[in-house]
Amino acid sequence: MVKVYYANIENNTCDEQLIKSLNPVRAKYVESITNCDRKKQSVWVWKLLEFALNDYFGRNDYNFSFNGSYFCVIDDSNVNFSLTHSKNIVAVAVSKYGVGVDVEACTEKVLKLKKHLNMNNLKQIDDKTQICELTLEWTKKESLLKAKNAKNFKYVKINDMKNDYFLTVCSDEDYIEFIKIEL
Repeated sequence: MVKVYYANIENNTCDEQLIKSLNPVRAKYVESITNCDRKKQSVWVWKLLEFALNDYFGRNDYNFSFNGSYFCVIDDSNVNFSLTHSKNIVAVAVSKYGVGVDVEACTEKVLKLKKHLNMNNLKQIDDKTQICELTLEWTKKESLLKAKNAKNFKYVKINDMKNDYFLTVCSDEDYIEFIKIEL
């Protein structure tokens, strides 16, 4: 079973006390971030991970390492997770097996990716539909990359009154559940 937890952090804040409450490995990484929005996303995706690990596995006191690209649990090989954030949405997928998750806001910047996604056939539809279709395909590719080529996809479309988002998870597991929470 894969559980995908997601939250809107638009009204959340990020201060030094909150950063200091993070796992030391993560706190060090967050302190190196200079962009305020990215720092806020990083703090709250980690707080969401703490919640998700406790809910799914019954504890959140794992030891983590960071290899420059991603974090992993070093004291339990049965704990797998994937993190993502875009604008006001943060998400975490947790599982006992490999999993990848990606969230992206539907914005015009994705139109530049059309040729990389082999979706040139979208010329016949309006820009808003193209943006949505391309964003969904992009999140599929990103979650597939994070999951190391798993086979099952599931996605939800989220609206936060400012943006539409696609949240996509990829795993070899058949049961995937999306859970919206308040942080």
